[in-house]
Amino acid sequence: MTLRESADQKPIADRSLRVGLIAPKRSSLKTTDAISAEFLRQGVIARRYPEGDRAALEEDCLLLIGSLGSLRKTAKFLERAASPLPMVIAWVSEPLPPENLRPWALRVGSKLTPSRLGITRCKVPLHLLTHPAFLLIHALGQPDFPHDGQSAGSLRFLIESLAWVQRGYSRGWINEVVVSTMQKVRYLESNGIKSTFVPVGQQPLFGHDLGIERDIDVLFIGNLKSRHRRRSLKHVFTALRNAGATVMVPDSPIHGEERTALVNRARIMLHLHNYKWDTPWMRWNLATANGAVIASETLSLPDPLIPGKDYLSAELDDLPGAILELLGDEPRRLRMLDNCRSTINDLMTQEGSIIKLIGLMEKHFAK
Repeated sequence: MTLRESADQKPIADRSLRVGLIAPKRSSLKTTDAISAEFLRQGVIARRYPEGDRAALEEDCLLLIGSLGSLRKTAKFLERAASPLPMVIAWVSEPLPPENLRPWALRVGSKLTPSRLGITRCKVPLHLLTHPAFLLIHALGQPDFPHDGQSAGSLRFLIESLAWVQRGYSRGWINEVVVSTMQKVRYLESNGIKSTFVPVGQQPLFGHDLGIERDIDVLFIGNLKSRHRRRSLKHVFTALRNAGATVMVPDSPIHGEERTALVNRARIMLHLHNYKWDTPWMRWNLATANGAVIASETLSLPDPLIPGKDYLSAELDDLPGAILELLGDEPRRLRMLDNCRSTINDLMTQEGSIIKLIGLMEKHFAK
């Protein structure tokens, strides 16, 4: 592959890589700023571009992050831009469709998404027009209907994320796909897309251990829009309260130093599925950074963490009892915390992820 160069810049081989970050408007600036800062620490210049900004084409590589299905303008200009294009890496961190979604449902749903149709405007009218179809897909597309916590709208969002990646991958303007969980690697491979495990990674934004007294036995932080989560939380916390444990759920969203202070008060942080096939490792990063251990429903694919060693794992009905046992054995809790921290530090840090991304870029331009 010819190295990208122009009249006013040196070939990449003779200078630092330049990376453009593109994320949807709603994405956290703190997250992209942290990624940019880590790139800079590794000697790579990175800056954020607004969604659809064609000036990003001047960079050597574009890293697309966040809710990728929302980057319709970016997809459009990448498809229409003249060669040579920058290298494009799609970093998939949002959930993908359930693995048991029937092929016909995925095929029909994908054809009705803005990404597959190439639509960048009129999203709301399109959603209204296609809503009856997604109600049908939701009801008949999976073997275990009704699906706790999963609406037709949320299923459409998941299918849209996959359709966006499929379009870019098949049309050649996505060069590499990296994903935040091993489950996504497996799922994309089953759909003909090769991907690399690159977790979002442990980072200072998640907090640190303050060394204060832990007066909360079990803490849950997360949205409760999911019916499954609401029922599961009630089941677990009722059993724990009846056994005398101290439990807590914040009344409103919590971030930054306030969140750090709260998690530092907890001995255990609870994970309940929003999408049972997907694992948001961010909760593990948050807990371990602040000295808490994760207790979780059984995960579909826990790699690279090890259940029972790095975190507490049990089926929902058995989870309260398993948590009470761990609360009664502080040395075991601390060993589990140390194990999880060690695994995350070895395999799941933001620094390691950025180094892996730079390696993919260097390999691409060395061809």
